[in-house]
Amino acid sequence: MPTVVSVQRFSIPLAASQVSNSATLAAGTVVANCVPFTNGRVVTPSSTQGWQYNAVDTYFVGDTVVVATNNSAVRELMVEVTVVEFDPTAVRVQQIPYQILSGILSDTVTISSVVLANTFAISAWQKSSTSRSNVAAAIRLAFTSTTQLTIDRDGTNGDIDGNAYVVEALAGAFTVQTINSLVSTTSVTDPVPVAVTMNKTLTVSNYKSNSGTGVNGDLCPYIQLLSPTELVIERFSSGGTLEVVTFIVSFALGGAETIQRGLLRQSVEGGTASEDVAITQVDLSRSMAWITASTSFRCGAVGVAGTESIPDARVGITFASNIALRFERSIFGASPTIGRENIYSWEVIEWGTVVVPPIRRVLVRS
Repeated sequence: MPTVVSVQRFSIPLAASQVSNSATLAAGTVVANCVPFTNGRVVTPSSTQGWQYNAVDTYFVGDTVVVATNNSAVRELMVEVTVVEFDPTAVRVQQIPYQILSGILSDTVTISSVVLANTFAISAWQKSSTSRSNVAAAIRLAFTSTTQLTIDRDGTNGDIDGNAYVVEALAGAFTVQTINSLVSTTSVTDPVPVAVTMNKTLTVSNYKSNSGTGVNGDLCPYIQLLSPTELVIERFSSGGTLEVVTFIVSFALGGAETIQRGLLRQSVEGGTASEDVAITQVDLSRSMAWITASTSFRCGAVGVAGTESIPDARVGITFASNIALRFERSIFGASPTIGRENIYSWEVIEWGTVVVPPIRRVLVRS
């Protein structure tokens, strides 16, 4: 069964003093059926720390616009958004705004009843305070019942404003296994309860951390489906505990969806600002690329330790062509730091579409 009506990709710039920018959706898009999958990068190199400077919320306004917003407005960002419009006969989408106020750890929102074995959640968000508190900016999404989604964190500095998207398969479009991982060391491998088919399975992860120091090496894992029965989570240092929720989304074997995945390793400082990675040829009109850790920071990186620059780890992922991905990031520092690296766990999904429209990547002007 086809799951998607259209796939639209946008590159949305945010200038250093710009809180928000938007892109116009294709005519006829039904926003109520859409989910924005978001990643992005810092354009101008900087040593300034703090996840709040990189955290971007994405949401829809009316039936024609997707908005990217970062209320810190300190750094120049390039936000990569893929808007996937699902077929409502195959997939139901619920769009839920939420807020966690300063001093509060969580928000529980009410949703229409779902079948948890067929449902995953994803979110983008921003943090209001410019005071550095990375622990307060890392959030976890978890279903606490069939009618409740809880968004929580381990720090209380600043407000979190975000939008969650609950995606439920109808009539067998996909199934979902939920894995809850506790990471108190540098690496954890958890079993996938029911073995999956690798090229039919998408990984959607998010996490919170109680690391008291909040250093990047503690907070930035990569998360990868290693085999049909194994999920691996790795980070550079072991301060505090990560609480990770991973949705293992498996599409029907007879469906048109296909998934590719891999790891990209880059040096922490210096190194390469842009790097292409070969993939098996895809149909760009129905394809999406992203980092598997579903956080606004989206570094998916291990190896960023202590005071290493966060902008170095934040990567934008786009298609260089139908046979290559392009990873772009800012460079802070003159030369590579030996022995430390960012590791990005990426996936490419070629959706099964009802109609394949001539959708192209759109670069939005500031």
